[in-house]
Amino acid sequence: MSLDRQASPRPSPRPRGRGRRPARLDADLSPESTSPRSGVIILNVIWLTVLTVLAIVAVGRIAWHGVDGEVLAWAVGSYVVTGFGITVGYHRYLTHEGFRCSPVLRAILLFAGGMAIEGSLESWRRTHLAHHAHTDVRDLDPHTPNQYDGFWMGLWHSHVGWMLVHSRLPEPFDQRDDVDRLVRWQRQYYAVPAVSSFLIPWAATGWQLDGLLVAGFLRVFLLFHFTASINSVCHVWGTRGGRKPSAVRSARRARNFALTALPTMGEAWHWMHHVMPGCVAHGSGLRPDPTKWLIWTFEKAGLARDVKWYRTERARILGYQPDPVTSRAVCQPDRRDPVALAGAVVMKGGPVGDHS
Repeated sequence: MSLDRQASPRPSPRPRGRGRRPARLDADLSPESTSPRSGVIILNVIWLTVLTVLAIVAVGRIAWHGVDGEVLAWAVGSYVVTGFGITVGYHRYLTHEGFRCSPVLRAILLFAGGMAIEGSLESWRRTHLAHHAHTDVRDLDPHTPNQYDGFWMGLWHSHVGWMLVHSRLPEPFDQRDDVDRLVRWQRQYYAVPAVSSFLIPWAATGWQLDGLLVAGFLRVFLLFHFTASINSVCHVWGTRGGRKPSAVRSARRARNFALTALPTMGEAWHWMHHVMPGCVAHGSGLRPDPTKWLIWTFEKAGLARDVKWYRTERARILGYQPDPVTSRAVCQPDRRDPVALAGAVVMKGGPVGDHS
């Protein structure tokens, strides 16, 4: 089931009442730019409830009788493939246009991203670009922890709550992008990769129940929450430019959270990403970033071209650090506060159709 957020008609902006933290003063809070939330998306609530229950059942079965090696191999392999579908395909390629590739590889990445059950590329991309354009601005950033005054309520909203309510993205991100026929196909037939995400490991393990529960539902559950942690944990805890913020809850911005770097395929170097969104390298130097390494492998194999390791003027204000993996310079943020830098380097992306 897709976790696409469903748009609702745009009502008048609600007044700020008691207990609401004021939005950033430089934000445009006119009726045309606000993104109010109202109503529950029942299908998403049902899906996440079922996913959670079956993941718990899978953990119980593992604790009771262990897990077959074949099932474990398919669980890990499926996690890696679908994870790269999000980090390489959805994020660094089709959203931030970090490289170009053939239509065949683009189709494979779109299919693998769909198998992650995180919604269609079109919805994922528009939501993510709105997040970059209005980072941590209440009612404009779709999944900011600043949406509520309460710390835990804000954390819940940024992690999963924003997916459970109807909302409308701020303009121009509320418009569909139909320039790429593969993207249109994925949106129209999203059920194909979604069902395949469970059917393939289940069939490959001989239709074992654990093949469905462990390599299917538990794997999707883990990837979903590690991906969601980028929106929540990486905007609350961690470091920026190599230093810990003096006040975690003040001036929430993207952070690097090293503990989840590997399970998020390098996406947890989130502060670096917000400073240089178009760069395919999030973890500089030897910081673990499997997505960067895979893109580098694609480039060496001739499968990716025009890779944005960033030697342009956008990176000159930040400096470079040699990368022993790619043997070239990659973007390395300096130690200044990113708030001043973000406006100069944030990219809103372009059309997703011209990648051939």
